[in-house]
Amino acid sequence: MIDRKVDGVVKIFGLAYKDVVALVATLSILLNVYLVYKIITMNEDLNAKIVDEVRRQVPKAVNESVPVEVDRKLEGVREGVDKALNKVDTIVQKIGGRE
Repeated sequence: MIDRKVDGVVKIFGLAYKDVVALVATLSILLNVYLVYKIITMNEDLNAKIVDEVRRQVPKAVNESVPVEVDRKLEGVREGVDKALNKVDTIVQKIGGRE
């Protein structure tokens, strides 16, 4: 059994010695397959990390910017309500002054 294994290894190295181009091509193909696999897994990992980071940062940014935007958009409404309240106060004071 060991003889068959040794003979198999000798045949492989014998073929490699006889046909170096085939050996280099085979090794190149195997290396390319390995590198493509590594690149794909690396991209998947990076994409997952990017998604996690964005999911972590977006709520914080929204919570910081939304109140400021709401206050800015409601500023005109506040001014209108304040003017209306001042007019009502003025009217109430005038009516109260007549009594």
